[in-house]
Amino acid sequence: MIQGIILAAGRSSRFGSEKMLHTLANGRPMVIQSAINLLPAVDDLLVVVNPAQLAVLDCVQMNGMRALVSSNSSKGMGHSLADAVQATPDADGWIVALGDMPFLTPQTACRVAQKLVSGRRLVAPVCEGRRGHPVGFEGSMRSELSALSGDVGAQKLLRRHAADLALFPVNDVGSLQDIDYIDDCLRLFTSEQIKSEQVDGTG
Repeated sequence: MIQGIILAAGRSSRFGSEKMLHTLANGRPMVIQSAINLLPAVDDLLVVVNPAQLAVLDCVQMNGMRALVSSNSSKGMGHSLADAVQATPDADGWIVALGDMPFLTPQTACRVAQKLVSGRRLVAPVCEGRRGHPVGFEGSMRSELSALSGDVGAQKLLRRHAADLALFPVNDVGSLQDIDYIDDCLRLFTSEQIKSEQVDGTG
């Protein structure tokens, strides 16, 4: 069972408002679009929020998705991911995406899932020479994922197991671009590649 995790517990300090609820040009809140893009690749989806994000929690649940309120999220992304892994004991693997990357294509997420199912231990796409998202983790990584802490997420874990990381090329700039500022939404949405592949949320 492949478990999808959307990390959405950030504070949106640079955005100026709760970016997870920002309405994109296609009418969807950012966190919902990010989740929709991951759904075709996973058997179950969990959106991680912080205790102050009551409106985000309501939005996720109203759209029929599961949410986890991480009491440790203020300590960093690593804690949020660890809480999500601990909350999904039945998972055989995890695909982790960010709630502020709404232009990632479902095709990229599905390729990560395919490689996990084929026996890869760690999987990630590469676009324009850079490692992107989402990142796939096989079930044997459970203990290390559950012990993550700090604000660097799984970066240390990926470096530790670099020899096991299966990278594959994609032509998906959405796999690289997280939304830090409100202007990023318009700039990315108006990319012709993103408009053709992602505007309806189905790819």
